[in-house]
Amino acid sequence: FSVAGALAAATASLPGSPTRASPVGGGGGVGPSVGGGPSVSHARLLSSIVESYLLAPHYDAENGALHPRALHPLLDDEGRVLPDCRRLYQLGRRVEGGLDRLRAAFGRYGRERGLAAVRMRRSAASAASGVSGGGGGGKDAKLQVVPSLLRLKAHLEDLQKRAFNNDENFGRMLRSVLED
Repeated sequence: FSVAGALAAATASLPGSPTRASPVGGGGGVGPSVGGGPSVSHARLLSSIVESYLLAPHYDAENGALHPRALHPLLDDEGRVLPDCRRLYQLGRRVEGGLDRLRAAFGRYGRERGLAAVRMRRSAASAASGVSGGGGGGKDAKLQVVPSLLRLKAHLEDLQKRAFNNDENFGRMLRSVLED
């Protein structure tokens, strides 16, 4: 199972997608029913059912695409998978509570990556001070925390703006993460 492949396939099926295949009859249930085709209300009902059974389970933080093992590598990949992050956001809009769950997972990601940067530098500082007998090596390692956190901040802001459509709710989550 590939998250990126599933996201691409699901996005291709969205209305208005340039890669969306037109069903037989060409109408696709978007307009009034002609020749026995699906009506608009039937198409919406079918779409709702498909979204609830096929998309919603993937917005589960425990087992789905929002699980840290699946989501964090996607968010870590500096811009190479930005379209996949956009798809995840767009599909989350279609699932009840999907954006809330994605936003919470984004917040966990930012906090975990920030703590990891601080811990990594802190352990490097401890190792340097232990080896050099408390010399200046630990201070240098501590000073590297700031650039590391600034890179993380820039990365999170880029994700919020480009992948999450500059969504203000994601912006508030980002500010909360940065304040912690």
